Amino acid sequence: MIIKKKIIISSNMAILKEDKLLASDKSFHLRRCISEKFLKRVNFDIKQEITLLTMHFFSFFSFALIAKLATTSHSMFNKFTLRTFFVQLYVNKEFL
Repeated sequence: MIIKKKIIISSNMAILKEDKLLASDKSFHLRRCISEKFLKRVNFDIKQEITLLTMHFFSFFSFALIAKLATTSHSMFNKFTLRTFFVQLYVNKEFL
C-alpha cells in the first residue's frame, strides 16, 4: 500500500511539474509573440518618422537653395526656376 501511494504521489507531482512547464512555455511563447509584434510596430513607426524627417529636410533644403539662387542672382533663368518650383509645389502640395 505504501509503495502504491508513493508512486501515485510521485506521478501526480510529475504531472504537476509538466503542467507548470507547459504553462511557462505557453506564457513565454505569448510574451515573445507580443514583444515581436511590438518591435515590428516600433520599427515601422521609426521608419515612418525617418522618412517624414527626410522629406521635410529635403523640402526645406530645396526652399533654401532656390531662395538663395533667387536672391544672389537676378537672371531670368533663376526667376524662371523659382516660378517653376512654386508652381510645381502648388500642384504637388499634397506630398508635403
